[in-house]
Amino acid sequence: MEEKKILNEADLARERQRSESEARSIIHDLDRLYTFPEERKSRWVWELLQNAKDVADKDGVDIIFKLTDDHLIFSHNGLPFRIEHLIAILYKTSTKSLNGEGGTTGKYGTGFVTTHILNKKLKIAGVHENTLGKRRFELEIDRTAAGLDESIALNAMQDSLSTSFGEIDEISKTPPEEINTTTHSFTYSLTPSSRIYAEKGLQELERNIAFTLLINQGPEKSINSVTIETPSKSTKYLASSKNTSIEDIQYISSNEDAGILYHTSGKLTFGVPVLEKGITYRLLPIENQAILYKEFPLIGTENFNLPVFIQHRDFHPTELRDGIRTKKETENTEDPTADKNRKALKEFIAAYIPFIQKLITAKVEDTYHLAKSGLPAFVENYSNVSWYEENIQKPIREFILDQDLVKTCSGAFIKIEQAKFPSIELIEDAEFYSLLSRLLPSQVPDSQSILIWGEIISQETESWKNDSTIDTEDLVKLVPEHVDVEEEKSIQWLKDLYLYLEYKQLIALGEANPIYLNEANTFCLRDQVAIHPTIDDEFKIVSKGLGRDLDDEFLNRKLGNVSSIKQFELTEFYNHLNKELISELKPESASEEQVESVFRVCCLFRSDRAAKRDQWYLIIHQLLPHLAPEKRMVTVDYDNYWRSAELWSIKYICHLLEKTQKPSVFANTYFEGHEESCFEWQNSFLSYIFSLKDDYSEVILKRNIIPTQSDEFRPYDEYVFAESNHEYFDDVIKDIYRDFTDKSEPRRFLVDTRISFDGLRTREVDVLTKEVDKLFNDPHIESKVKKGGLLNEMFLKLNNWYEQVFDAGNYLPTFSTKRATLYVLALGEGFSKQIMEIQNSGKSIEDITELAKIKLSPEEMKMFESAAAELGTEALLAKAKEMLGAKHQIERWKTIGKAAETAFEDAISGLDANFRIDNPDRGKDFELILEAKGYSIEIKSVAKGKEDVRMSALQGRTASKNPANYALCVMTRPEDDQIVDKEYFIKESRFVIDIGHQISDKIQNWDAGLQKLIIDDDVMVYLDDKTESIYVRRDIWRNGISFNEFVKILNEYF
Repeated sequence: MEEKKILNEADLARERQRSESEARSIIHDLDRLYTFPEERKSRWVWELLQNAKDVADKDGVDIIFKLTDDHLIFSHNGLPFRIEHLIAILYKTSTKSLNGEGGTTGKYGTGFVTTHILNKKLKIAGVHENTLGKRRFELEIDRTAAGLDESIALNAMQDSLSTSFGEIDEISKTPPEEINTTTHSFTYSLTPSSRIYAEKGLQELERNIAFTLLINQGPEKSINSVTIETPSKSTKYLASSKNTSIEDIQYISSNEDAGILYHTSGKLTFGVPVLEKGITYRLLPIENQAILYKEFPLIGTENFNLPVFIQHRDFHPTELRDGIRTKKETENTEDPTADKNRKALKEFIAAYIPFIQKLITAKVEDTYHLAKSGLPAFVENYSNVSWYEENIQKPIREFILDQDLVKTCSGAFIKIEQAKFPSIELIEDAEFYSLLSRLLPSQVPDSQSILIWGEIISQETESWKNDSTIDTEDLVKLVPEHVDVEEEKSIQWLKDLYLYLEYKQLIALGEANPIYLNEANTFCLRDQVAIHPTIDDEFKIVSKGLGRDLDDEFLNRKLGNVSSIKQFELTEFYNHLNKELISELKPESASEEQVESVFRVCCLFRSDRAAKRDQWYLIIHQLLPHLAPEKRMVTVDYDNYWRSAELWSIKYICHLLEKTQKPSVFANTYFEGHEESCFEWQNSFLSYIFSLKDDYSEVILKRNIIPTQSDEFRPYDEYVFAESNHEYFDDVIKDIYRDFTDKSEPRRFLVDTRISFDGLRTREVDVLTKEVDKLFNDPHIESKVKKGGLLNEMFLKLNNWYEQVFDAGNYLPTFSTKRATLYVLALGEGFSKQIMEIQNSGKSIEDITELAKIKLSPEEMKMFESAAAELGTEALLAKAKEMLGAKHQIERWKTIGKAAETAFEDAISGLDANFRIDNPDRGKDFELILEAKGYSIEIKSVAKGKEDVRMSALQGRTASKNPANYALCVMTRPEDDQIVDKEYFIKESRFVIDIGHQISDKIQNWDAGLQKLIIDDDVMVYLDDKTESIYVRRDIWRNGISFNEFVKILNEYF
């Protein structure tokens, strides 16, 4: 009896401890629920789903989750409860095997307590079955004691467990009843806070439902359907599989057109989410969904970084069911759990790579998702990193790298190593992606895939085997090579780039990389360009010709204003243009382009009110029409922009004068030998020079530019002057000065008599006679003057000059005193005899006087006398008369030509237009100028019957260079003495306005051929007297337009 009492005490103590332990364990587990990470607070849904599946009958189970405003009701039609199931729910005990096998994930037990995150109290309604039969029951499980003060919580929990246990015992004793339909439900009242976890759990279920249904199909314990009801909708999820045209790959639909392409082999099932599109599919990303599955998802593997759901029946999950462990202490250590999981993953890799190949071959869309192959999150917690990289990641990536998976913006598919991706920190920068994709459309992934690719490439970037990412600095380095500046879209791209760099405060990149497009369409550093100012293009042309191409300095105008680019300093530019580019340029070494540029400035006018400048323009236009073709109106906000150019052009012309050395050569070179026009121009030129300020003119006049009577250019020094009383300076006095004094040739310091303008220094003839008069101070002068003496002939010539000069005595005082005596000596002893011979000749003194007037030497008169004796006087006179008539005819034609020009001027001046009429006489007779535009006219007169018109080479070249504003005017000469006036000219003239076009080819061919003859090869042909003419046939000019029609053309032109 005593022994039985001891045993009862032991049993009671053990029961008491067991009861306390069960209550304490439940309290602790409930307390831990609220310390779980948020993602684990939704685990309740999988616990309920597992429990439902574990009681599925051979036909499977249908499950319903119903969420109302304040309740969650979970129901299914699984097998009836057995008493051990209810006990397991009450006491948190598990019915699963140690190794997790045996076809059960554990009925109720330890995991079921996680459902109390919804409420610590729940109501279970369902069917119970024992050997006696079935019966319906309701049971309330109350865990609210866990929330009491710890001093009373344990007893309260024990009491609650005891009460529930008694209710379970009573259920088993309830009489059986006939039940045909089995339905079980678990009802949780919700608070506002617990309803949040209810919603999250159902959302997690919906995200993972498709693959969950797929892997829970089969001959044993399958889930037929899952229905989720909420106040807003009700959705029933069914597993509906079908075959596809892709070998060994099936499709299961989860809802509408979404589903999973999957492959099953033995214990392994894996699949990828897709949208069904007719006969093909489009891959979808796995977002916030578990990757690894046992029977249900292992929540916590959402970041396993593979694009595929994987389920293997040999997976051995962790206790928290948040992953699988492949990590081993050492590789050689036996570890059944890790080894089993490793083997399962290797089986997956072996089947997965052929699976990928089949999807690519079948042209499934968006296969770029398959490139996702990063290491799992927290991989070091579950796996040896090196093992995972070598056995899982490496095989996948090696295969992926060999596939054309990247769909670019251009629509082509390329390999990863050929593609360019935004760097990781820029992958979500839409503006950067826009720039990169437009720059490299054949290398950058399209907009649909770029974010996924960013995620893919960012995972263990080094194992992708190439530097495939581009940051902002890399982008700007690509600009010169990849931006096609000829395309209009490139301009917009550059604008966007500059705005992006400014917004990101990265404009410093433009200081080291040439990304700013200039006006010359080349890329420059930021500090090398400036905003294109308001500047007339004429100055850009000038500056370029002088070696400073402003297009290299100006930001391309198409780009508009870029705030990071400095403004261009126009004043500084004009200063540089004048003080350095022009002023420091040496005329002697200037290139043709530089010369043209400086002269171009001389042709630029802000207005027509610039008389002084206009005067200079006309001077250079007449001399060098190819350098100063026409005036151009410009807009410029800089005073005296022309001054340096004008001074330089003066120096350049001085250089030309000095280069030719002689006025005659200058006339031949620039005026076709027309000396009258040449000296008319020189008068204008020198007059202009003398009108300049002293500090300018003094420097210029030191150049050899003054034409002297010795046919050379001399500087204007104190020993160079013009003649005063020109009639006194005849050749006699100059020759005597040159030949008999010890001075030089006087013509070298005497300005050419054709030069005459105000301000030119002059000297009296005494500058010569003083030195000549000194000759007569010689004590031996009488012997030198007498006939046969050294100065005899000189004396007689000087005496003759003396007799012709009114006040010669003032210029030759010594000579005047000795003249009479010296004159007798000069005539000699035979002088009286010569007088007698004249008297005996039979000729009167008047005849002798008339003969003296004949300007022929005795030798020339003797030649005429001999010709008359041989030919006869009549014949000789007839020939002379014929020649004289031809001379008169030529003079008449010149008179008519001049009259025609005068008539033209009269006719034009009567028009209602404010023309200025110039007569440059170089390549054209007239130039009509109105508002800086010019029109040239060459006038020719022809006789009837001889109607071919001859143009000089210069006229032809001038016409061919200006075909749009050059006309040939031809007037028929009157046969009688009719006066050529305005009316006659208007009636008889014809204008050929396209003469420049008609003769252009011939002029060009002639010049090219002549140049080739002169300079080609080692043997040269030189034409000493190149006289070229262009003959215009009468059919051309007769078909010309009338004067009135020509006037209309002028009006249209101006």
